Amino acid sequence: MDDKLLIVALVLYIILIIFSRVFNLKFLLGLSVVLWFIPIVEVDNIFIRIISVSMIIATSLLFFNKQETEDF
Repeated sequence: MDDKLLIVALVLYIILIIFSRVFNLKFLLGLSVVLWFIPIVEVDNIFIRIISVSMIIATSLLFFNKQETEDF
């Protein structure tokens, strides 16, 4: 059960990242942060929780980047 949930969350995350990069929509990048809360709530493995927290921080830093460039 946990494996399927993690795979679905990862696939959705990858799709959101691709769409946000192709169409230059930063709000999709912000919405992808929510997907990293799924493993924190649903999975009991501490290693997966640590990786999820680090990905929340990394994705948030990309979202709140104030740099005005053509490519994020």
